[in-house]
Order: sequence, then C-alpha cells, then structure tokens
Amino acid sequence: VYWSLGKLMQGQLNSDIEPLTWAEKIYARGVDSVALMVGAASISKMTNVIAEIQNASAAFTEAKHRIETTVDAVKTNGDLASRVVESGMRTFRRKQALSIDPFVRGLLSPALARELSRCQRGPYLA
Repeated sequence: VYWSLGKLMQGQLNSDIEPLTWAEKIYARGVDSVALMVGAASISKMTNVIAEIQNASAAFTEAKHRIETTVDAVKTNGDLASRVVESGMRTFRRKQALSIDPFVRGLLSPALARELSRCQRGPYLA
C-alpha cells in the first residue's frame, strides 16, 4: 500500500519498499485502481453539488428579476419597491425550503409525505 499510494501521489518513496511478487504487484495496482475510482467519484459528486447550487442560484435570480420587473412596470416609489422585493424573496426562499422533490414524494406513501410536510412546516407554524 505504501508503494502504491506513494506512486499515485508522486511522493518520495523508500527504494527498499516495492512490490516484488506478482501478488504484491496485482494488489498494488488494485489499490491504485480503487484510489482512482474514489477520486473520480468524489469529483463527480462535487460537480453535481456545484450544478445544483448554480441551478438554485439561477432560480433565485430569475425570481428576483421577475419581481423587480413587475415593480418597475407599476412605477412604485423606492420604499415600496424594496419592501415588495424583500417580501417576495422571503416568500420564495420559504417555498423553496418547504418543497419536497417530486421524485422523493412519489416514493413515499401519502401518510409519510404528509408527515414529512408537517415536519418541514413546523418552524414556520410555531
């Protein structure tokens, strides 16, 4: 394992430690393969999380833009416009926090879905 991970990380290796038998060489290559797969899976997961964050940010920006466009079309004063935008964005964030992914909702029984909704809404109803 020392030799395999040292080679993978391009670190300084003790030249006395290296796989000698076929079994040791196969084991070292197996450790290399597993390390590469774990690294690739980690990068894939991080990429998916970044994409989800960007999608959420885009939805937030789109909602804010639509509210601001509506407020501008009505020609309101600055104080009212800022209150409308702030209220709209607060409502948007609350609705996002209370929404259950439709895929997840489809996997739950109606009773469990209601219980999960009640649990999510608890802080807002107190």
